Amino acid sequence: LYTAGRDSLVRQWDLTNIGTPRLFDGHCDWVNDILVSDEDNLLITASSDHTVKLWDLAGHEDRYTSSHTLFKHEDYVKAIAFAPGDRRLVSGGLDRSIVCWDLNTARAMGKHALQKQTEGVYSLAMSQASSAV
Repeated sequence: LYTAGRDSLVRQWDLTNIGTPRLFDGHCDWVNDILVSDEDNLLITASSDHTVKLWDLAGHEDRYTSSHTLFKHEDYVKAIAFAPGDRRLVSGGLDRSIVCWDLNTARAMGKHALQKQTEGVYSLAMSQASSAV
């Protein structure tokens, strides 16, 4: 189980023995969304610090630091989505844009301003085929 919030930390909890959680420390503002890819051993977070972070879950430390920080948004990043088995991620935020990311290279594949979106992007979902967002 992973939790996050206003303190900029992500916590990983062991539900069989709730005690001290493992910490993911790297954001400097609220963490708004979390995704886990068991297949890739990856945790992905979106934050009000305008970034998306990738975290390698292979380590067994008590405190993690991010392996990659993805910058492209000009305002809070509120939502992230990806299709299992696909190495593409989509992020959306209050800048009314979505950014498509290649997780193999940790680089943006494109940023798209949503002209018809009158408010920020607060949630995202991606189809299994990853062609529709």
